[in-house]
Amino acid sequence: MNKHYLLTMRELKISNYKVTIILPNGTKREEDYKIKESISMVATSPILKLNGRDLLKTAKVLDKIDDCKENTILLEEEEYRHLKSAFEKFQGFSRNERELVERVLEAPMVERVVKSEVKTEDGKEEGNTLK
Repeated sequence: MNKHYLLTMRELKISNYKVTIILPNGTKREEDYKIKESISMVATSPILKLNGRDLLKTAKVLDKIDDCKENTILLEEEEYRHLKSAFEKFQGFSRNERELVERVLEAPMVERVVKSEVKTEDGKEEGNTLK
């Protein structure tokens, strides 16, 4: 018999977005805001004074984000809390980071049904699958 349970996750939009850059001569130019790189820079900023353990936890979340090929990623609550904490502590955001900060701090909760690992009668294991 398979066991199922609900897993609460956060859906983080990680696609780039457009920002307007004002050049020294006063002209404006639109550029892609590199969201993955920006999340990484904020989450590992020296301002946060990460210790070794926190850096390793952060690196796991950042690797997951970097490896994602989709426009959104699902983060487990613990992963999300770690990332959210970095964004709440960081100082020095500019107007161009507004959407980034909103995406992280206001990432919507989603629930997924997860099938737990159980052994079948013939002894084979079934893996966790998200539906």
